[in-house]
Amino acid sequence: MQEYLQGLFVAFGLISAIGAQNAFVIKCAIQKQHTFLVCAVCVGCDVVFMSIGVLGFGSWLSQFDLLSKILALCGAVFLCYYGFLSLKSALYPQARLDSIQEKIRIPHKAILLQTLAITLLNPHMYLDTIVLLGSVGVSVESQLHFLLGCISASAAWFALLGFGANALSSYFTSPKAFVWLDVCVGCVMFGIALSLVVWVLKN
Repeated sequence: MQEYLQGLFVAFGLISAIGAQNAFVIKCAIQKQHTFLVCAVCVGCDVVFMSIGVLGFGSWLSQFDLLSKILALCGAVFLCYYGFLSLKSALYPQARLDSIQEKIRIPHKAILLQTLAITLLNPHMYLDTIVLLGSVGVSVESQLHFLLGCISASAAWFALLGFGANALSSYFTSPKAFVWLDVCVGCVMFGIALSLVVWVLKN
């Protein structure tokens, strides 16, 4: 039980930080675009990579500096692109509001690909789930209980984030609200992309 709680709190602390993935989940939930699918993909990816990390591959992967830098640069490029799209959307807030009021739905495949991209091209995800959780997981007595705690934290967080934002979507009834949402999301994306470039330059 102690290992379960340790995994729960450590993982919750890591994944609850506002980042590209969380901002994307909030945006989709507010627009009511396949909230369950987006959250399920995020949790599924966490399960896979948390398992890899806790099973001891975290320290092995962290030895490949070049791979980490390439991944970081790819992530920075994608985040800049997504940030650009968000700022572009901020210029046309009425169109966004109209699309929600008219119940225009983005295809499942498009949302799935976007969620996978924002998740798998984010180096922080690998650092948190594989390297950090992996390094803690190898030091506990029961790795299985620790892993279950980590997975529970992921499931609880994305359920709270996705469906909580979904419930608050009624407050986004004016174009101005979407301007703020898109600008905030865009700034988060560019900020994280900049931090990745700085990390590559320093290492």
